[in-house]
Amino acid sequence: MRVVGTVLVLAVGVGIAEWLTRPAADFDRQPAETGRTTGPRRDRPLQPPPPVRPTLEELTDDATRLANELAESFADDAAALALSGRILFYFGDGDKARERWNRSVEVNPKSADAWLGLAELARKQGDSLAAIDSMRRLAEADPALARDKIFLLVDSLLKLGRAREAADALEDSAKEVPLPAWARVKLGQAYYQLGDYARAAEEYQQALGDPAQASVAHYGLSSALVRLGRHDEARKHRQEYARLQEKNMVVFDRMQQAGTSKERRDPVPWYPIVAGFHIEAGRMHARRGQRDRAEEHWLRAWALAPDRPEPRHLLELLDVQ
Repeated sequence: MRVVGTVLVLAVGVGIAEWLTRPAADFDRQPAETGRTTGPRRDRPLQPPPPVRPTLEELTDDATRLANELAESFADDAAALALSGRILFYFGDGDKARERWNRSVEVNPKSADAWLGLAELARKQGDSLAAIDSMRRLAEADPALARDKIFLLVDSLLKLGRAREAADALEDSAKEVPLPAWARVKLGQAYYQLGDYARAAEEYQQALGDPAQASVAHYGLSSALVRLGRHDEARKHRQEYARLQEKNMVVFDRMQQAGTSKERRDPVPWYPIVAGFHIEAGRMHARRGQRDRAEEHWLRAWALAPDRPEPRHLLELLDVQ
């Protein structure tokens, strides 16, 4: 089991759950996809299962079993293999996640979720070239998703000193949607690498209002202003950067102390995430007419996350197919 990896991933927050917490609505919209279901319809009213409260270790085992089941049951399904890789990645098994994602793109070279996973894994492991290649392949498979995840491409390009490409990517994105603060910081870094200090300062200035980016924005702005000869202004931003860094270190120290506490190993935030994995797995079984397997996964999801509406909704739909 990779509980340490699980805890580290949990620290990054809500962002990791984006992909799997989308509504489970396609089964609702496309009932014909399910084909003929197996097994009899329910002969009693639908009742919620007893809530379960597994430990972090038990939850990790549950997720790993689910990932392996998907790979075995749907060996020729690119989406299932991509989901299997995603589960393994979230629970700290990068090597097996890569193997599942590679199998996914072999089955379907346009498997966007697999290319995204390979890009995320490569960046995490410091392989910027592989991350860039995977992001290029993602752009061919799903341009909208690639634009949404452009941070992975830009960050990898900057780490390799390919600032012009990074700036071009962000400038193109800005033509379609306003750039968020993190993108302003990255664009500032790109302009700084290119020696365009005035434009770098402008980008850093626009990111100062975001608390999550303020520290690095003050530092970048100070550096750009020094290059422009505006030393008094630069000093003020360097002082603000130092103040924010001291504050950040206090927060970091608290997090480190929490690492030895009970809260750091709290599995509860993971319940809806693993429930989301079971929801997706159930939908895959339902599309193939495997009613009993779908029901098993949706009941597990309902037990893990009683407040999520999708499991009950999908079970009710299954009864009328």
